Amino acid sequence: MTDVAPTILELVGAGLQRPAKTIPIEGRSFVAALRDGMAIARGPEDFVGVEVSGNAALFHGDFKIVRNIAPVGDGQWRLYDLSRDPGEVNDLAQQEPQRLADMIKAYEVYAAENGVLPLPPGYQVERQVLLNGIKRQLEYNAGWFALLAGAGLGFAFFRLRRASKARKGPTPQAQ
Repeated sequence: MTDVAPTILELVGAGLQRPAKTIPIEGRSFVAALRDGMAIARGPEDFVGVEVSGNAALFHGDFKIVRNIAPVGDGQWRLYDLSRDPGEVNDLAQQEPQRLADMIKAYEVYAAENGVLPLPPGYQVERQVLLNGIKRQLEYNAGWFALLAGAGLGFAFFRLRRASKARKGPTPQAQ
């Protein structure tokens, strides 16, 4: 995914210039690989890390480590050779502990360079997505909510005033 933006920018001729005080794009364009099937965007020495809501992966050549947190996974790193096992069925962590350790260290470098923070205890991705959605809807529709709340309060005040007058009975002017 990190390579998509640079690729699109190159395809439209925009280059990778960026405004001052902005974060640089991490990825590399793979336009050369699109034009020439023999070209590559990343070599076997390159590491590519990914982190999304506590789930993490790192690619290095044909190998990938991946860690999925609950409820999908158990938080343990797994190692796969994607050239032989593209379906990620055979975890090689036990057979290649040194490769796993080296790739975990490379992921830690990626995480430090990119400001990846550990999730707080008890963090639930689905709950956070729900809360963020509710917050955005409240912000987006704040005017409507205020209008409805005002109308509701006005109606309640009107009904209470009317009920209060009914309990007191008719006023002397009404007799």
